[in-house]
Amino acid sequence: MDSPVLSLVESAQQYPDRPALRFGRRTLTYHDLDGASARIAAYLDACGVGPDDRVALMMPNVPEFAVLYYGILRIGAAVAPIDPLSGTSYVARCLSDLGCTGMFAWHTAAGRAVLGAHQAESSCVLIEPRGFAAAVRTYDAIDGIVPPDASQPAVITCEYGLGGRADAASVDSVSHADLFAQARVADQTLSGLHPEDVVYAGYPLFQQFGQAYAMNCAIAAGACVLLLPRFDTRAALDALIRHRATVVAGTPRVYATLMRNAPTGVGERTALRAGVFDGAELPERAQRAFERTFNCQVFSA
Repeated sequence: MDSPVLSLVESAQQYPDRPALRFGRRTLTYHDLDGASARIAAYLDACGVGPDDRVALMMPNVPEFAVLYYGILRIGAAVAPIDPLSGTSYVARCLSDLGCTGMFAWHTAAGRAVLGAHQAESSCVLIEPRGFAAAVRTYDAIDGIVPPDASQPAVITCEYGLGGRADAASVDSVSHADLFAQARVADQTLSGLHPEDVVYAGYPLFQQFGQAYAMNCAIAAGACVLLLPRFDTRAALDALIRHRATVVAGTPRVYATLMRNAPTGVGERTALRAGVFDGAELPERAQRAFERTFNCQVFSA
C-alpha cells in the first residue's frame, strides 16, 4: 500500500544525494533523511513502541520534525503533532485525550513540554540538534517498514471548543492511505512537482496542510523542502532568493506579508513558479498582486 514513508524510501533510492531538507546552513540529503528515520525507528523499537502506539511531536519547522515523523510512521505508530507554542495544560490534555505513549519536544519548549507530559503521566524526550544527531547515530537503522493497514491512523489530532477543559476533545485521524492521497492531490494542484523543485514550507508542519503540501508531496517527488522555524519576513525573502525556491506552500498571511515587503525586482531574483494556500481566504486582489510581483501562479487547495 502507498504511504508517505514508502515515498521517502523510494525517493532515497532514486535520488540519494539530492537535498531533501534545507535549514539555514544545514542540508539533509535523501540518504540522510531516510537513514536517520530508520534509526529513529530502531530507537522506538528499543523503547517498546510499535503499531497502534501514538507518539506526539511538539516541534517547529525544523529537520528533526521530518526525521521523527517518518521514523514514527516507519515503525507503524501514529504521529500526534502538537503546536510547539501550546501551554502546559493544553499539552497535558492532548497527550491524555490522544492516548500518547510519549512525546518528542523541541528544546525551546522544554518547560511546558516536560510539565505537560508529567501531568499526563507520559514521557517526554527533548530534542536539541547536536545532541539529537549524536544520539541517532548510535542506533543501527531498521531494515524495512512495518506494512501499514489501509485504515490504520497515521496522524491524529484533537481540537477543543471554546468551553475549555469542560469541552470533550474532537479527535481527528488520517490514515496512511489518506496521507498519500493528500500528497497526490497536492502534486496535481501544483501541476506536478519534480526533483529540481525547492518547496518553501510556509505552513506549520504540525498542521495537516503543511504535512501534505510542504513535506509529503515534496518528498514523494524527490524535491527539496526549505524550512524556517517560524515565519519571519526578511528571513523568508532571503531564503526564497538564496535557495532559488520554486514553490511556496504558505498561509494567506505569508503571501500578503511577502508581497508587502518584497524588494524591487524580486521577481527577477527568485525562481518561483507556483504557490498554494489553504485555510483563510486570500483576497483575489492580493493573490494577483503576488503573482505579478513574483512572476508565478498561486492556487487555492
